[in-house]
Amino acid sequence: MSNYARIIFILLILFPLSCHNKGKQKPSEDAAVKRELAITQLLGSGYKTIPNTSDSLLLCLSKKDNNSERMDSVHAVVWDKIAEKIIFQKKFPGGKVSWYDAGHIKVVQMPGIVRDNEGAKSVIINIRTGEKQRLGDQLK
Repeated sequence: MSNYARIIFILLILFPLSCHNKGKQKPSEDAAVKRELAITQLLGSGYKTIPNTSDSLLLCLSKKDNNSERMDSVHAVVWDKIAEKIIFQKKFPGGKVSWYDAGHIKVVQMPGIVRDNEGAKSVIINIRTGEKQRLGDQLK
Protein backbone atom coordinates (compact mmCIF):
# COMPACT_ATOMS: atom_id res chain seq x y z
CA MET A 1 0.00 0.00 0.00
CA SER A 2 1.46 3.32 -0.99
CA ASN A 3 1.96 6.21 1.39
CA TYR A 4 -0.75 8.15 -0.43
CA ALA A 5 -3.30 5.37 0.18
CA ARG A 6 -2.30 5.11 3.86
CA ILE A 7 -2.79 8.84 4.40
CA ILE A 8 -6.24 8.74 2.79
CA PHE A 9 -7.16 5.67 4.85
CA ILE A 10 -6.07 7.35 8.09
CA LEU A 11 -7.92 10.57 7.20
CA LEU A 12 -11.09 8.64 6.44
CA ILE A 13 -10.97 7.11 9.91
CA LEU A 14 -9.95 10.24 11.83
CA PHE A 15 -12.22 12.73 10.07
CA PRO A 16 -15.54 11.36 11.41
CA LEU A 17 -14.06 11.07 14.91
CA SER A 18 -12.85 14.66 14.87
CA CYS A 19 -16.28 15.97 13.82
CA HIS A 20 -18.03 14.51 16.87
CA ASN A 21 -19.18 17.35 19.16
CA LYS A 22 -18.21 16.25 22.66
CA GLY A 23 -19.67 19.41 24.22
CA LYS A 24 -23.24 18.59 23.21
CA GLN A 25 -25.49 17.70 26.13
CA LYS A 26 -27.65 14.62 26.34
CA PRO A 27 -31.44 15.15 26.12
CA SER A 28 -31.86 14.38 29.83
CA GLU A 29 -29.27 17.03 30.69
CA ASP A 30 -31.08 19.53 28.46
CA ALA A 31 -34.35 18.78 30.27
CA ALA A 32 -32.70 19.24 33.67
CA VAL A 33 -31.21 22.58 32.64
CA LYS A 34 -34.56 23.74 31.21
CA ARG A 35 -36.34 22.72 34.45
CA GLU A 36 -33.76 24.41 36.63
CA LEU A 37 -33.99 27.69 34.69
CA ALA A 38 -37.80 27.76 34.67
CA ILE A 39 -38.20 26.96 38.36
CA THR A 40 -35.36 29.19 39.54
CA GLN A 41 -36.90 32.08 37.62
CA LEU A 42 -40.10 31.69 39.66
CA LEU A 43 -38.85 30.50 43.05
CA GLY A 44 -35.27 31.65 43.28
CA SER A 45 -32.37 29.36 44.07
CA GLY A 46 -33.42 28.04 47.49
CA TYR A 47 -36.32 25.76 46.62
CA LYS A 48 -37.19 22.24 47.74
CA THR A 49 -38.18 19.52 45.24
CA ILE A 50 -40.49 16.58 46.06
CA PRO A 51 -41.38 13.95 43.40
CA ASN A 52 -44.88 12.44 43.31
CA THR A 53 -45.41 8.70 43.79
CA SER A 54 -45.11 7.94 40.07
CA ASP A 55 -42.01 10.17 39.75
CA SER A 56 -43.59 11.94 36.74
CA LEU A 57 -44.19 15.26 38.51
CA LEU A 58 -42.08 17.41 40.80
CA LEU A 59 -43.55 19.64 43.51
CA CYS A 60 -41.17 22.55 44.02
CA LEU A 61 -41.63 24.72 47.10
CA SER A 62 -40.16 28.01 48.20
CA LYS A 63 -40.93 29.64 51.54
CA LYS A 64 -40.94 33.40 51.75
CA ASP A 65 -40.75 35.07 55.15
CA ASN A 66 -43.28 37.87 55.56
CA ASN A 67 -41.50 39.30 58.62
CA SER A 68 -43.93 37.48 60.90
CA GLU A 69 -43.27 34.55 63.16
CA ARG A 70 -46.34 32.59 61.98
CA MET A 71 -47.15 33.68 58.45
CA ASP A 72 -44.78 32.41 55.81
CA SER A 73 -46.11 32.26 52.27
CA VAL A 74 -45.39 29.12 50.27
CA HIS A 75 -44.93 29.37 46.53
CA ALA A 76 -45.69 26.00 44.93
CA VAL A 77 -44.77 25.00 41.38
CA VAL A 78 -45.47 21.60 39.78
CA TRP A 79 -43.16 20.53 36.96
CA ASP A 80 -44.28 17.83 34.52
CA LYS A 81 -41.19 15.78 33.68
CA ILE A 82 -42.74 14.27 30.56
CA ALA A 83 -44.08 17.49 29.02
CA GLU A 84 -41.06 19.40 30.38
CA LYS A 85 -43.10 22.37 31.56
CA ILE A 86 -44.72 23.95 34.59
CA ILE A 87 -48.33 22.79 34.85
CA PHE A 88 -49.36 24.43 38.14
CA GLN A 89 -48.20 27.33 40.26
CA LYS A 90 -49.73 29.20 43.16
CA LYS A 91 -48.77 31.12 46.28
CA PHE A 92 -50.33 30.06 49.56
CA PRO A 93 -50.20 32.43 52.54
CA GLY A 94 -49.34 30.77 55.82
CA GLY A 95 -49.63 27.18 54.74
CA LYS A 96 -48.00 23.82 54.20
CA VAL A 97 -48.05 22.13 50.80
CA SER A 98 -47.37 18.43 50.12
CA TRP A 99 -48.40 15.63 47.76
CA TYR A 100 -51.77 14.06 48.55
CA ASP A 101 -51.52 11.50 45.74
CA ALA A 102 -49.94 11.34 42.27
CA GLY A 103 -52.22 14.06 40.82
CA HIS A 104 -53.30 16.14 43.82
CA ILE A 105 -51.55 18.37 46.33
CA LYS A 106 -52.65 18.93 49.91
CA VAL A 107 -52.63 22.47 51.26
CA VAL A 108 -53.01 23.11 54.98
CA GLN A 109 -53.68 26.78 55.72
CA MET A 110 -53.91 28.46 59.09
CA PRO A 111 -56.53 31.19 59.44
CA GLY A 112 -55.25 34.74 59.76
CA ILE A 113 -57.08 35.25 63.06
CA VAL A 114 -57.50 32.11 65.13
CA ARG A 115 -60.91 31.80 66.78
CA ASP A 116 -62.45 29.19 69.08
CA ASN A 117 -63.22 25.92 67.29
CA GLU A 118 -61.39 27.10 64.19
CA GLY A 119 -58.12 25.56 63.16
CA ALA A 120 -56.17 24.77 60.07
CA LYS A 121 -58.11 24.21 56.84
CA SER A 122 -56.99 21.39 54.58
CA VAL A 123 -57.73 21.53 50.87
CA ILE A 124 -56.92 19.06 48.10
CA ILE A 125 -56.12 20.63 44.70
CA ASN A 126 -56.14 18.77 41.40
CA ILE A 127 -52.97 20.09 39.75
CA ARG A 128 -54.28 19.47 36.21
CA THR A 129 -57.62 21.29 36.60
CA GLY A 130 -57.04 23.51 39.64
CA GLU A 131 -60.24 22.16 41.23
CA LYS A 132 -60.29 22.40 45.03
CA GLN A 133 -62.00 20.16 47.57
CA ARG A 134 -61.96 20.19 51.34
CA LEU A 135 -60.03 17.26 52.75
CA GLY A 136 -63.14 15.76 54.38
CA ASP A 137 -65.02 15.57 51.05
CA GLN A 138 -64.67 12.50 48.84
CA LEU A 139 -62.38 12.74 45.81
CA LYS A 140 -63.99 11.46 42.66
